[in-house]
Amino acid sequence: MQEIDYLNELKNDYAGFVIGVPKSKRNLKLENAIELKNNLSKDIKSVAVCVSPSYGMSEQIRDAGFDVLQIHGDFDGKILDIKKLKLWRAVNILSDVSLIKLNQNILNKIEGIVVDALKPGSGKTFSWDDVSRDSIHMPDKKLILAGGLSIENVSRGIEIFDPDIVDVSSSLEDEQGKNYNKIKAFIKEVRGNG
Repeated sequence: MQEIDYLNELKNDYAGFVIGVPKSKRNLKLENAIELKNNLSKDIKSVAVCVSPSYGMSEQIRDAGFDVLQIHGDFDGKILDIKKLKLWRAVNILSDVSLIKLNQNILNKIEGIVVDALKPGSGKTFSWDDVSRDSIHMPDKKLILAGGLSIENVSRGIEIFDPDIVDVSSSLEDEQGKNYNKIKAFIKEVRGNG
């Protein structure tokens, strides 16, 4: 709950909740994520981060009032048709790739594309120098830059890719979880560049 208090005070734009991913140290049960989300300021959008979510889980996320479902891994195509749930599709970048590889049906139904490192949660970026801005920008889709962002490199990431949103986690943590001063410094760095 302390991390929610930090976010409410610092007024970031989004808060992510890792749900149903047991191998993640940030994993939450859906009911715990809902409780935390319900204490989040209404001005902050809530993002349910899932790996290969089921259709039923996706409906529960929508029904719980999350603003966005961020999907990693595989998923049931029927999720694309769930009403009143914005979708972000995560893509793991190995090298310069065209996101046109996402099939048109997916592109037509998602709000944003999360470009992430090959190993999400590793705290490492993909090779920024090997990926062109044009290869990851899609018309009419939000670009969410993720994977290894930190206070030290986020300005460069913004300069290279001009994302709509930046997604950070591990670099803002210490042994007790998210660190208030690191969150504050990261938000200041992002807002100074956007």
